[in-house]
Amino acid sequence: MSKITSREIRLASRPEGIPTTANFTLAQTKLGPRQDRQVLVRNLFMSVITKRLTMKGLIVRDWLDHQGEFEKEVGGYFRAGKLKHKETVVEGIGQAMGAFIGLFAGKILARWWSS
Repeated sequence: MSKITSREIRLASRPEGIPTTANFTLAQTKLGPRQDRQVLVRNLFMSVITKRLTMKGLIVRDWLDHQGEFEKEVGGYFRAGKLKHKETVVEGIGQAMGAFIGLFAGKILARWWSS
């Protein structure tokens, strides 16, 4: 059995107005072992569209044939200072719910880390 745990933010109740932490629960699920040709994917972003939650991630193996091209082009932009990123880093799983709610309020820019 894998020792990897999936941390999931689940809808506990339908929000009335702006969502609060009370509308969500944090669940942890142990993942089974990865099978041949499977990869572990970390979600890059989530967006809420008209009362529906959409989660989008990147399946790395779908784009491996473009990796060299991507690193050459995007790396050049970063080195030249033409491409910059902004993010808010919140450490610890205990802060995940507040960071998630912060996305809706515009206080959190991109992601949080759990250590």
